[in-house]
Amino acid sequence: IDRARVYIELSKNREKKDRMALKTVDDYYFYAVYKVNQGDHDAAIKLLEKALDQKADEGRIQYLLADIYAVQGKIEEALEALKKAVQKDKQYRILAQNEVDFEPLWEDKRFKALTRVA
Repeated sequence: IDRARVYIELSKNREKKDRMALKTVDDYYFYAVYKVNQGDHDAAIKLLEKALDQKADEGRIQYLLADIYAVQGKIEEALEALKKAVQKDKQYRILAQNEVDFEPLWEDKRFKALTRVA
């Protein structure tokens, strides 16, 4: 759903996207999702860090960071970000279990402990 929202928002503002001022946590988050979909993970991480500067307790931002780190092969960073996401919202346990980007972590004991549903 978030990806669909990003595409709708970007299509509305396609002409303004390069001039668009990023102000809110949502602005940074959605533009980071856009950058992930373009394959620009480093830019997405920078945008997410700016979003965290505004609102440090956003689970969705931590979850997206975990996803990016997993894709990049940064296992420790991925697990730490996923841990923070799960602490904010337990729904990320289930999402992570089914996210293909986390496949490199599926056999890791720490990942299994984080995503275990009690």
